[in-house]
Amino acid sequence: MLFRSLIAILGVLITSRHDTERLIRQLEHDAKQKTLDRISALRKEVYFDVVRQLGKCDQNLSDLPDTRTTGTTTKIDHESVYRACDQMIAVADPPTALLAHEFSVAYRFAVEQAMLTLQEFAEVSLKHSTANGEFERLVLRKDSLLAEWEEIKQSKESDLRELEDFQNQLSELRTKSDEVQKRRMDSLETMYRLHMKYLLDLYASEAYKNVGIINARLLVRIRGDLGIAEDTGDIEKRLLEQRQLQQARAIDLVNSRSGEKVRANGG
Repeated sequence: MLFRSLIAILGVLITSRHDTERLIRQLEHDAKQKTLDRISALRKEVYFDVVRQLGKCDQNLSDLPDTRTTGTTTKIDHESVYRACDQMIAVADPPTALLAHEFSVAYRFAVEQAMLTLQEFAEVSLKHSTANGEFERLVLRKDSLLAEWEEIKQSKESDLRELEDFQNQLSELRTKSDEVQKRRMDSLETMYRLHMKYLLDLYASEAYKNVGIINARLLVRIRGDLGIAEDTGDIEKRLLEQRQLQQARAIDLVNSRSGEKVRANGG
């Protein structure tokens, strides 16, 4: 009887130990799965941010010079691209992290190369900004003189000499305004021409092409990491073909705009 009791107790202890070990394994598995889920959620968030930044890169490079502004160059947030790539390097698997680093380096190089070609544009843009400021001051001065002119004409005490003096001031002011306006238009025309040249040089550059190739490869890698790519090779081929077509269309568009500008000026 005692022996049977000991056997029963031993069986309970063994069962309890197995249950405890199973529970520990289950808890470890659950903890590991929660960690993987958090990493996966973080990775998806980072990946989606990278995808958004990749979609902006072409526009960022194209908009470095901007004839719609009076500054030397448009303020573009390149740091967002670099920051997104750095975050991907931190959370991605080694192949994807390496490709993100390669893209960041290529994009930075393309930006630096593009900035080197913008020195003349920056100088002309500064002249245009200066002419704009001068023209606005002349307009204010002219409006002030016209107001004084109306007062003098209505004044009984005004004489012919005073009227002639104001007429001469207005005439000089109009002449000066015409000169400044011509400078404004000439500088704007030069900025437009330099902008078109910049775009043609950009689209034909190896740095821009390299950014596009790595961009496509990185997008394919992201799709694969997220499990939404079936045939990555085919996708990469289509992305590269689409990019080459967009590049060719962009060059044609710039050339057509340049031709329209020349025809408009009687060239």
